[in-house]
Amino acid sequence: MTKNRRIVSAGITHAAALLIGWGGWTAFRHFSAEDMNSATATRNAREPRGSPTKSVDEILSAFAAKAKESPESQATDWPRMDDRLRDEFAQASVTISISGDFEAVLAAEMAKMKEGETPSMKMGAIMYAWALADPLALMDWRGYEDGARGKVLYFYEDEIFRKLIAQRGLASLAPVLKHLPGGDFTTRTVARILAKSADVAALRDLKQMSAGQWKRVRSEEIGELWPWPERAKLVTLAVSEGDVGMIAKLATSTAANPSGAGVWLLQLLQDESLDPGFRENLAKDDVLKEIARKDRTLPLSDRVALMDGGNPDAVAGGKEFDEFVWRDIAAIVDHERDWNYDFRHGAIEATEVLAQISKELPELAAKSPDTLRKWVFRNLIEEDPPRAMRLLDPSPPDVRAKTVLDTAKRQFYQSDPNLLLAALQQVPADDPVLRGDRLGVWIRKTVYNYQDHDAAYVEWVRALPAGIDRELALHALAQAADEENPPLAGELRAEMEPETREPTFSQ
Repeated sequence: MTKNRRIVSAGITHAAALLIGWGGWTAFRHFSAEDMNSATATRNAREPRGSPTKSVDEILSAFAAKAKESPESQATDWPRMDDRLRDEFAQASVTISISGDFEAVLAAEMAKMKEGETPSMKMGAIMYAWALADPLALMDWRGYEDGARGKVLYFYEDEIFRKLIAQRGLASLAPVLKHLPGGDFTTRTVARILAKSADVAALRDLKQMSAGQWKRVRSEEIGELWPWPERAKLVTLAVSEGDVGMIAKLATSTAANPSGAGVWLLQLLQDESLDPGFRENLAKDDVLKEIARKDRTLPLSDRVALMDGGNPDAVAGGKEFDEFVWRDIAAIVDHERDWNYDFRHGAIEATEVLAQISKELPELAAKSPDTLRKWVFRNLIEEDPPRAMRLLDPSPPDVRAKTVLDTAKRQFYQSDPNLLLAALQQVPADDPVLRGDRLGVWIRKTVYNYQDHDAAYVEWVRALPAGIDRELALHALAQAADEENPPLAGELRAEMEPETREPTFSQ
């Protein structure tokens, strides 16, 4: 979880430092929540609503405003035409009368377009009429230009070629697909259209007709647009092409996310009727591991199997298993309730957070309770280290100390150094066996704190109370300053106690 920087200078008490750090973090979280709520309200307000049939004049006058309201137009100045405008485009394309030279008429219409404005419906109608009359001339006009011509045609391209295919058949586009310039663009556009209709036979025809242009088609784009209920057809196409990218892209598409992509991938990986080489390549795809990490609806055994390329004998454990436990916890903390905020402000205790998250992840809690406890502790220790220690009560003292040190190495980046100090103070200071790890923590965190906060961090270290943590912090800071500020490094070492001035602890 990203936190704002909460460094405090010397002279402020520890309690005040924590309050300032927490206050800044609380303000940041509150701002983020307001921003997200505002964005959601705006998005909801922009959802399309049904409207009665409009005249062509009304369509043309309202088009620019509608395009700007579209969610897609917020992502880029030049989106493709929204599908909800298709009927209006169809009406305009048969109603608008176009006479004279297509290029001249289109140039005159484009000249009216203001900077940042999306192409008018009339431009789309002109290009459609041109494509009916002389598609190769339209391709020559567009060329390979990434400027206004290419962008204007890109906006309407899907609908123009969808209508051409419906009226004249795919074979009629063969000259356009092979044409230079522009044939590769058109091939990709037609592939998108065919993918949305799950037409495997037509895509194979497209490959034959477009010759070398097929290589420019993005297989991932086909998978992304493929309808989820027709996924078996995509498998047929992907296997024939030897392209697992199609499968991976569909598995991560918007359509697949709520529909059990992980279960589907496991079925494919374990389907012995599929080509072995295809299954082997699919097992290596990183998409499988990403879905295993994210999909909390999958049984634990299936997630582990998917992480291991579909291996049904895979056993839970290891770094990758830890990673998806951590992701599950982070998803609950970030999106379902802000447990960190409530814990930080004393509204709930660490053991209660563990109990609640265990209810959200019952299978993990039953099969890997220690792993779940470890990651909840890692998530809470940056908020209030002494209170987070309650999670380690069942562990013996030596395990508690090692857990704190191991966690401190991995956490406390861009956070209040007082919190790191509070965590380290949970580890016995007089245990020489632990001092090497303790020093390792200081060295790791000091590099970042000194780089981020410079003189403020130097003053903070100098103001630490006497003890082992001040000595190790001085040593780590002197080491960090050695290269760019040798005089400071010398001063810091001189401030250390004689017996710790040259520590021999291992890192």
